[in-house]
Amino acid sequence: FYPSASASVVLTDALPNIKSNALSFLKFRLGYGTSAGYPSPYSTRTVIASNARGFLDVGGIAYAEHTIANQLGNPGLRGELIGEFEVGFEAKVLKDKLGIDFTVYDRQTRDLITNAPIDPATGSTTTLQNLGKVSNKGIEIGLNATPVRLGNGFQWDVIWNFTAVRPEVITLGTGIDEIVLAVFTNLGNFAIPGRPMNMIKGTAIARDPNGNKIVAADGFHEIDPIIRELGNPNPDFLTTLINTFSFKGIMLSVQLDYRKGGMMYGSTPSALLARGVLAPESVLNRD
Repeated sequence: FYPSASASVVLTDALPNIKSNALSFLKFRLGYGTSAGYPSPYSTRTVIASNARGFLDVGGIAYAEHTIANQLGNPGLRGELIGEFEVGFEAKVLKDKLGIDFTVYDRQTRDLITNAPIDPATGSTTTLQNLGKVSNKGIEIGLNATPVRLGNGFQWDVIWNFTAVRPEVITLGTGIDEIVLAVFTNLGNFAIPGRPMNMIKGTAIARDPNGNKIVAADGFHEIDPIIRELGNPNPDFLTTLINTFSFKGIMLSVQLDYRKGGMMYGSTPSALLARGVLAPESVLNRD
């Protein structure tokens, strides 16, 4: 059972006196909804992979092979519960030449299904578990306008979208400090309570108390024995601008996308630097 409810009011209909050429439409809305996320089938069971021709002996006889999957089944696995609260408004102004759509939301995910690492002594390396809580708070803005509309049929339409989301790990459960979400334990994306989701952690250069990089006796930077946070891969915001020009059935659209912020890990620059292919000054502002 996943209930939801929403309500809205068109103020320009409820209060006709506020309707004018400057404001032709105004609507407020709010809502709350719940849903669930489920893992892939058979995640509650440990499965066996079978290969009828696992290997051949010297005589060419085929032998079957059966192997237990690295992921341990979890019979107590539940669906994750997602609840979202949203509020916003829509408006049309300047004789419907400009439209505005504004939304803020708060999405909370509980019993998050996570592929958590376990002791290999169990015979498996990971298992799906319901761990912790994740918050996604965001804002979305949409503008649409028609700057030019001529009598000969030429029209110029503009759409601008803006999105900013702040994903944060609230908790991972008792006694769990972090979980590797992707790649490796010494370089990858991690879930860490109180930090943005998918934080990048990995091997880092050791630094002194003043933040200066430490150079060892052999002339190379000293490696920190503890893996460190390397950056937040989540962007500060995303924005898109779409211009559409139409004239007598012919249409041309031009779209521009921009992403601000969000760290990325690239092994290519380090490999090219090590081989002398890339100049050091071409990788400024990168650690």
